[in-house]
Amino acid sequence: MQQLATEKLRDALRRHTREEHDRLDATLGDLPVRNDAQYTRFLRIQYRARKPIEAWFERLDDDAIAAPPPQCGLIAEDLRVLDIPTPNVQAPFELDKSGWIGAAWVLAGSSLGNRMLLKQRRRRDLDGPVGFLASEDMAAYFHKMLSFLQKSHSSEHQQNAIEGAKAVFARFESVAERELAEEVE
Repeated sequence: MQQLATEKLRDALRRHTREEHDRLDATLGDLPVRNDAQYTRFLRIQYRARKPIEAWFERLDDDAIAAPPPQCGLIAEDLRVLDIPTPNVQAPFELDKSGWIGAAWVLAGSSLGNRMLLKQRRRRDLDGPVGFLASEDMAAYFHKMLSFLQKSHSSEHQQNAIEGAKAVFARFESVAERELAEEVE
């Protein structure tokens, strides 16, 4: 019999990925509210990081897994309105299936930050397309996840979720690093 972890899954995910979250937030947090060029860069990073993760969720094809709603279509539309081509995405995302809840938690949790960024853009009178930032789908998905995340799970399940979350954070960090390096060159 597997031992139940004493910590709620959401708390464990937060605690074990705090550094990754803080680094990514420091890197991307104010891009959308600086100016339109940086907002475009933010959207490109989001698309390039999310597209392979969304494809990974599609490949799972498992009725027991509630995949987060795809967001890349919204990002692509925002980029199209800005007259920016959809970025190429080449590197696939690979993760053991058991890490899906951690991966989903990172993607869904980002919707909370998106809402804040949308408010900041509006306060600064920055216009432009905001379909991705304003999407309600991911926020609704995150809300549905909360009851599951607020429970304790087996230590193994918790560890798998943490690994999944760390893999998604690593993907975003890697893409952001490459995209921002292109700015300097």
